[in-house]
Amino acid sequence: MATLEQDALDPALLHGLQKFSLPTLAKQGIGHLHDDVVCLQSGLVAVPRQSLLAGGTGGEQFYVAALGCLLRIWGTGHLRKNKVLATGGPYAHVRHPLYVGTFLVLVGLGLMAGSDYVLFGLLPAAVLIYLAYYAPKKERVESKRLEKNFGEEFVRYRKAVRGYFPRLTPYPDRKGRFSLEGVMLNREYLITLSVAFGVAVILAKYVWLRPEA
Repeated sequence: MATLEQDALDPALLHGLQKFSLPTLAKQGIGHLHDDVVCLQSGLVAVPRQSLLAGGTGGEQFYVAALGCLLRIWGTGHLRKNKVLATGGPYAHVRHPLYVGTFLVLVGLGLMAGSDYVLFGLLPAAVLIYLAYYAPKKERVESKRLEKNFGEEFVRYRKAVRGYFPRLTPYPDRKGRFSLEGVMLNREYLITLSVAFGVAVILAKYVWLRPEA
């Protein structure tokens, strides 16, 4: 029967995971995101690597997925679909921050899974499909829709900001401020909860479901 190692989940990690939750963000506001991430990182550092990820490669894969989630939250907080052209926040640097965030989540979770079947099969296939089909298709569809809705304003924006490779300096004509209401209206909490569930499943695999030595 599987047993739980005494040091498998450090209290600092549990505290960090508890703080890094949507209800906490809703209460504290986006300004506390940095402190919560630092708290979570301190917990991850204290966890024995083998108890979290296959191959003992450390917590870097989790950081990739977490960065993707934060980028999506930041983006949806500036997004007012079909009402205002989003050019503030992450949109001042890249036109499709949500798709970039999704890509980071995909890669992060795939690397966290750790199995050869995922690392050398599913993950490369998913990345190839994403880069060769999904991203270009979204670029065409979104550009067509936004140009129709916002006309010359979007044309100027598209010329100045790349779709998937961020510019270092922000777009000068930025509009809008971050709003947690925008995150909720765009139902980003569903994506965040899905990613959290995926991380929990991976943690369970390498902690609770580990066979006895």
